[in-house]
Amino acid sequence: MIHNGNALNILALETATNACSVAVWRNGKIAAQLTLRRTRMHDAQLVPMIGDALRYAGIAAADLAAVAVSSGPGSYTGLRIGTATAKGLAEATGAQLVSVPGPEAWAHLALPLAVPDDHIVAAFDARRNEAYAAAFLVTPGSALKTLRETSVIQVEEAAEWLGNPAKGRLYIVGDGQTKLYAQLAQRHGANGHAPEILAPDDERIAPASVAVARLGAAKFERGEVEDIASFEPHYLKEFAAAVPEKTAFQKLAI
Repeated sequence: MIHNGNALNILALETATNACSVAVWRNGKIAAQLTLRRTRMHDAQLVPMIGDALRYAGIAAADLAAVAVSSGPGSYTGLRIGTATAKGLAEATGAQLVSVPGPEAWAHLALPLAVPDDHIVAAFDARRNEAYAAAFLVTPGSALKTLRETSVIQVEEAAEWLGNPAKGRLYIVGDGQTKLYAQLAQRHGANGHAPEILAPDDERIAPASVAVARLGAAKFERGEVEDIASFEPHYLKEFAAAVPEKTAFQKLAI
């Protein structure tokens, strides 16, 4: 699928955690990427970061074929801001909207470090004593096979939820990794496994928006796009919050 006759330009947003991350995919590669690791700054900083990333990539918002956004789960506020911004930008520019599950994106960040039979758990803080988590197996083709679908789990039940992988290393990524580490390390340690923990800001893995961009580009080319009007992120848990009268995107001049 080609946009504007000669280029595939995709803006990717990842706002499901405390980090606010933006990437631009242009002509088959990452052309720009910005990440701000500060709590509660998404509303104020996401739109300026989008403007900067587009400028660094050398394209205008009107040149976008699609806007890819992490569909969650994660922070309620972060997901709402990211989704509202992505939908507003897609609607204003005529771009398509693509959603990428957050656990899948985060798990892909660990793939360059993993080998076949390794396991990757993507975990996000769900507050209290809970986490959003999904588990994947790295296949011989360096792809991901889902072992545990994304769900809300009790931290103390993490080892039972994951089970006992027969072999391979265990990588834990996402802002919920500290919650699950002790439980999973205890189980795997007892079976001769020593999980390798990858912090979200570990220099060995790329920012999450990079994975959202890559996976979003693949989904876009397969024609897997969302209906802009009806799309909502996957919160997984009930929440109650007021919808802002004006989205952050409405502050951005195109």
